[in-house]
Amino acid sequence: MTNINNKVMMIFCLVCLISVGLFGQEEETSFNAGTISETVVDTFALLFLLFGTYFAWELYHIMKGGELASSWGWLAGGTVIFAIIKIIDVAQRAGYFPVPSIVISVGYLFVSLFLFLGFLKQRKTLG
Repeated sequence: MTNINNKVMMIFCLVCLISVGLFGQEEETSFNAGTISETVVDTFALLFLLFGTYFAWELYHIMKGGELASSWGWLAGGTVIFAIIKIIDVAQRAGYFPVPSIVISVGYLFVSLFLFLGFLKQRKTLG
């Protein structure tokens, strides 16, 4: 149980480190209250996505080749891609590096494809 708590705390610390840089960004034009609230929401979304990625990956390894393992693999992959896209999106909004919007859109396309395939395989297995 302590191993899981240590990993959860590591994920939490990683998100806190990312968010410190985000909140430290200065607005070059005028103050926009929506920017701070969007950053807070995006940081929490990223935190929950990283937790979800960790638990999805743990579930995939618990299955150990059972009938539902392939569907959980697709679902875990979709969660991992979603977390990566969210990290890129948050870093782009903070101004760390420019990212074309097509990269984010293609990432969401892959997330939806992975989730669709995961749910389809679960339906076939359970139905």
